[in-house]
Amino acid sequence: MIDTVSAVTERLGGVWTTRSGPGYTQICQLPNGESGAHWVNLVANAEGGDPEPDAAATTALWKSQGMTVERWADPDGPGIVGRRRDSVESISLYASPRNYTVQAVSLCFRGDADRL
Repeated sequence: MIDTVSAVTERLGGVWTTRSGPGYTQICQLPNGESGAHWVNLVANAEGGDPEPDAAATTALWKSQGMTVERWADPDGPGIVGRRRDSVESISLYASPRNYTVQAVSLCFRGDADRL
């Protein structure tokens, strides 16, 4: 998960700060219905950038890694989400001219999010 976030932030450049994670956990539901946990890693770049070309480059990167990519409309800039790569359930980029965020969420695993 950390490598997946780093691949995006290194490609986009700039100074990125951690807002949460990578040791932050949240509760999720396992396929059998039991509660589990997943790791969350959220980083931000307050400098922003050029959203459309950056979103296009990130989309191409994630597709080359075998992810499916969705684009969400956002009035401040594009939001894209890549799904399913190795241990990553999803990764997202929200890109506005003044602020970028990248967040990755791991696959749900057995464990107690509150205890982790």
